[in-house]
This record gives sequence, C-alpha cells and structure tokens, in this order.
Amino acid sequence: MRIAWWVKRLVIGIPTILVTSVVAFFMMRSSPQDEASLSLERKGVVPDRFENYAALYEAAYRSLDLHKPIFYFSILPNTHHPNIRSIDNPQIRNLVRTLTAMHYHYQEVLGQVLKQRLVDANDPADLQVEVFIQKTGLEPSTVHFPVFTWHGRDNQYHLWIGKLLRLEWGTSFHDGIPVLRKISKALGWTVGIISFSLMLTLVMGISLGIVLARWPQSLFSKIMDLIIGLSFATPSFWLASMMLVFFCTDVFGLKLFHVNRLFFGTTWSISFIWYFLEKIAPAVVLLTTIESLFVGKMIQSKYIELSQQPFVTALRAKGLSLYSIFRHHLLKPAISPIFTSMLQNLPQAIAGSLILELVFNIPGMGRLILDSLRMADWPVVSMILLSLSIFTMWAFIFADVLLYKLDPRVKLA
Repeated sequence: MRIAWWVKRLVIGIPTILVTSVVAFFMMRSSPQDEASLSLERKGVVPDRFENYAALYEAAYRSLDLHKPIFYFSILPNTHHPNIRSIDNPQIRNLVRTLTAMHYHYQEVLGQVLKQRLVDANDPADLQVEVFIQKTGLEPSTVHFPVFTWHGRDNQYHLWIGKLLRLEWGTSFHDGIPVLRKISKALGWTVGIISFSLMLTLVMGISLGIVLARWPQSLFSKIMDLIIGLSFATPSFWLASMMLVFFCTDVFGLKLFHVNRLFFGTTWSISFIWYFLEKIAPAVVLLTTIESLFVGKMIQSKYIELSQQPFVTALRAKGLSLYSIFRHHLLKPAISPIFTSMLQNLPQAIAGSLILELVFNIPGMGRLILDSLRMADWPVVSMILLSLSIFTMWAFIFADVLLYKLDPRVKLA
C-alpha cells in the first residue's frame, strides 16, 4: 500500500479533526458556568462558609489555567480587553466585560476600579454597572477599530490539546466524574449494540441477499421488496416505539424483552453479562432487521448489474448453468462491496443506535449525550463530539483499505 495514499488521507483527516476540536473547545468554553466555582463547590467550599473564599477562588481559577488566553490569537475591538480571563475577580471581570460591550474602554474601567478601590468594597452594589458609571463619570469611547493580538502557545486550547493526548479529558460539570470514565462506560453499551448488530447483519443480510438474487421473480422476493420499501420509508424511532409498546410491555401480552430491569451485582460477572445482553437485545434486533434488509437489497442489485455483463453471456455459451455462474463468478463480487458499505455507513448506524438507546432506556452514548445536553455538561458533550469525529474518520479509512484488499480492481488514488 502506497505511503502517498496514507499521507493524503492524513492531510485530509487531520484538519478535519483540528476544526472539530476547535469547535468542541469553544463550545465548552462558551458555557456560562464558572468552572472554578464549580470545582470549589464540589469540595464543599462555598462563599457563605469560608471568609477567604476570594483567595480560594483565585487559586482554583489559576490552577485550572482559566486566567490564560483562550486561543493562540484574538481579534477584538480596541475597547475590549485582549484577555478578559486574566482578571481573577469574577465581579470585576463581569463588570469589565459588560462595560466594554457598551463601548467603554477597558483600561479606563480598570483604572477607575483601582482608583475607587472597588476591589475591596464591602458593598457589592458598587460593582453594578449603573452605580459604577454614576460614581466614575466614564464616557464611552467614540473610536473603534479591530486589534490583532498574538498570545502564543501558552493558551487554554494548546494546553487542552496536550491534556487530551495524555488522556486527561477533564471532569464533568455535573458530578465531577472524569469525562473519560463516563464516556468509556457509556461507550461499552453502544459498542455492544453496534458489534452484535454488525455480526448478525452480515449473516442475515448476506443470506437474504443470496435468496433475493437467486430467485428475483419469486413471490418471496416481491414481498421482501414491499417490506424493504416500507422499512426505508419508516423512521427508526417510530419502529422502536412500536416495538417498545408491543414487545417490551405486558399491554398486549407479548413481552419478549425486559428493558426496565435493574442490576445491582458486580460488573462483568455472569449475571451482568446476561443483563447486558438482555438490555441491548431489542436495539440489536431492530438494527439488525433494518440493516439486513438494506444489505439484502444491495446484493440483489449488484447481482442484477453483474448478470448483465458480457462475461456472463460467454459463460452461458460455454454451457455453465445459472447456479454455477452465480456461485463461482457472481457471488463474491456482489458481496465484497457490502463490507465497505457497512463500514462507511457505520456513523449512521451509530446515530441510529443512539436514538434506540433513548427509546429502550439503554445507558449508552445516546443517553449520555441527552443527559449532558440537558444539564449543560459541556466538557462531556464536547468530548463526545470530538470522539465521534475521530471514529468516523478512521471508519472511512478502514473501509477504503478493506475495499482495496477485497477487490483488486480498486486502486488507491
């Protein structure tokens, strides 16, 4: 395999990952929640109980590197502070941010703060915008122009990337649990659903495709065409909801799956493995059914396309039967693209499994994403976004490599 192909893939993939990482990082940093105060609160440090809370907050703020610039550079109006996060005091920081948004110059605001000694003021009303403007008599700036500031590598994004490479993904805003632990725990459920559904899809889909390709005009083939068309037109979440009502409850007396059972034993014991399989069973069955219909239809279409090639006519002229041609000359070329197609559709399969996890109450990535979004747990959300982006890129690369290995006619460009 040519090295140039890998270089080309990396040249295309790495910028995609970097852009995704920037989006994930700024999404996390745009959260209105104060990470320093949340860190102290999880330790039981609150302003009402500690007289030196301001000093503790400043220490936590700096230990988390929140005082450093957020990125390598910034382009801001001349009235704005080039690094507003360098101000440790949250009240003064919010005051400066508010006044600069109203076109007051940040240097004049900070000068008045020091002049009036508002840092040590006992009355928090002194730091309110209206009171501050009345006391200081500041006037908004009338000259505005953009200013480019280079902050260098000592910034939050650069440090964040370094921590990611060391598998230090931070902690959850909600419960303080390490993000890597939460994602790893949820990922096990999602990987289980995807893995079992892929294995079953290969067996059932290829078997169905062989039957449809061998007897394309049979009654069974026509019935399956109707079912395949209906499955493509029906949203997966609706099918999951119907499956939940009919086969996961006692309403109609057809309870085949137990989705609401709780487990209190030891992780990875025999009982937990049985609980795991029982929990993911409805999602696996539904995903396998939908994907098997898709794979079977693809094999049938590929067979029809190949059967019209001139070499098939030549083989027929030599006296070979249709069954012999199908088995020895058409089956493998018809099945080979299925593997790469399934890998390329793996991100869509993951998206489908996330929806099914919500319907069937499975504690996988889908449930984690929903809970994190509802609780504004942005460190978890951003890392899930970045992880799925990396996984998608490698799925496409692996699909291309597999197609190259299975089909010698394919060349890596």
